[in-house]
Formats: sequence, C-alpha cells, structure tokens
Amino acid sequence: MRKIIAILFISTFVQGCSILDPEASPTSAALAGGLGGAVIGGGIGGVVGSIISNGDIVRSALLGAAIGAPLGVVAARETHSNQVTGLQSENLQKMKSNQMLINSQERDIEDLRALLEADRPVSQIDAQPTKNPYTGATLGNPIR
Repeated sequence: MRKIIAILFISTFVQGCSILDPEASPTSAALAGGLGGAVIGGGIGGVVGSIISNGDIVRSALLGAAIGAPLGVVAARETHSNQVTGLQSENLQKMKSNQMLINSQERDIEDLRALLEADRPVSQIDAQPTKNPYTGATLGNPIR
C-alpha cells in the first residue's frame, strides 16, 4: 500500500510540473491537472475513509478522485491562463521598449541624413554665357 501511495505521489508531482510550463498547450495542462487532482483527491479520500469508523476506503478514494479530477482541471487551466497572460504582458512591454528604441534610432538616422545633405558640395552652374554655345550634335568641331 505504501509503495502504491509513493508511486501515485511521485506521478502526481511529475505531472504537476508540466502544468507550470507556459509553453505547454492548455489541453495538456488541463489533462495533467485532472490527473493530479484525481490522484490527490483519491489519496485524501482513502485517508478519510480509513479514519472514519465503518468507512469504505475504496469508495471514499473513488469519491475523492471523482471530486479532485474536475477541480484539478479547473485549477490547471486557470494557472496556465494566468501564466500565459503574464508572458503576454511581458512581451508587450518588451515590444514597446524595442519600438521606442527603433524610433529613436530612426530619428538619429534622419538627423545624420540632414547633416550629409547640408555638407554635400553643390556644383555651381556658370552664369556667364559662352562665346560659342552648344547648339546640337557635333563631330569634333564645336563651331559647326
């Protein structure tokens, strides 16, 4: 009996750890929670059945498992939902800070572009007309 209880306790502990993984799917978290709730409820029901005089240990354990399974599912789903919500809010905060950094860097780039435009040498067109203005295609003789 002690070996069975120890095995059930260890399996519950291992299954309970999968609930804490926010990357796990909600279904697997609910399944692990239901299994854990059933094992814990069955254990508590068995203990209560053995304490009560004229109590049926098996029926108490089954009743405890039947009550513990849905409670485990609900608790696991809620825990998983809270963890996912927490991760989403952390990621949103990171995205906002990254966007502010990107906007700052874009402003710096625009300022540098404006400085380059201001420092660029501009060629001045000679305003004096030449003696022989270019009037079309030539083959080496500009006066033609």
